[in-house]
Amino acid sequence: RSLNLGGYLQAEKQFERVTVGAGIRVDSLTQEAHENLQFTKTVTSTNRKTDTLVGGQLSLKYYPTDQITLFGGVGRSYRTPTGAERYIQGSSTFYGNPNLKPTANTEFDAGIKFEQQGWKIQAKGFFSELTDYIYQQVNSSGVQSYTNIDAYLWGGDIKGSVALPLDFSLDAGLAYQQGRKRTHPANNASDNLGQIAPLKTRMALNYNSAKPFGQSDAGLFGTFEWVHSNAATEIDQYAGEQRISSWDVFNLRAGYRFRFCTLNVGVDNLFDKTYTSANSYEWDVVGGTGANPAIVNEPGRFVYGSLGFKW
Repeated sequence: RSLNLGGYLQAEKQFERVTVGAGIRVDSLTQEAHENLQFTKTVTSTNRKTDTLVGGQLSLKYYPTDQITLFGGVGRSYRTPTGAERYIQGSSTFYGNPNLKPTANTEFDAGIKFEQQGWKIQAKGFFSELTDYIYQQVNSSGVQSYTNIDAYLWGGDIKGSVALPLDFSLDAGLAYQQGRKRTHPANNASDNLGQIAPLKTRMALNYNSAKPFGQSDAGLFGTFEWVHSNAATEIDQYAGEQRISSWDVFNLRAGYRFRFCTLNVGVDNLFDKTYTSANSYEWDVVGGTGANPAIVNEPGRFVYGSLGFKW
């Protein structure tokens, strides 16, 4: 059973060329196991935990010109353990850790945005310090459970768009991040943090006409999208992760709006590519255990459509 209570207060002040924002958040989460913790009780009798967490953020935007925005900020947030991570009772060699602490994330980010005559470009970088990051481990007795480690993340993204003639536009972006451990779980010598996506890029050609075929109460729109992912090579093999090949996927979407009706159709993975977007841990709350975890492919070609009415 979980009970989460909290509140959030945010304020923003606008000056001539500067905007300052600040916020504070308070959460109180209580988790309690109502079943017999037959395996965890050999380690601890704890079956109830209350976490009171105080986080917040401070942001700053500076407008040196009407076209350029410089921005940055710092914030602190938390991720509390799930009920499974604390209390799952899989077997005598696989169970949760009731003594897990919430993960504290202190993040710094900064960037720049430029907008002028149909052009929009934004670049942003970040650094996250992770204290008590929740991670899997196998202890010296061979018990699979979860523990707290210290780690950090860094990365950034770039995205932009440009208006083209004849109601077309082009937008693109890329995102990259890396994760490293500062401390290690038992029997894990890899510095790489698990579940970190490799560099990913996206490009899309869009069409949006407010008056197709001369109709004033209508709209015609569509997108042809290309998504690319680099190969996943910096992995945590001690956590059961495997190298994943790079991939490219194309998606097609189109729609037509007339008065109060909207028709949408589309095809995801247009060329029926076999690919995998995410790695797998050595165990999870579904699979339990496994020295060679399954890598689950994404769906193949997927065709869909919908008809909506609004009045």
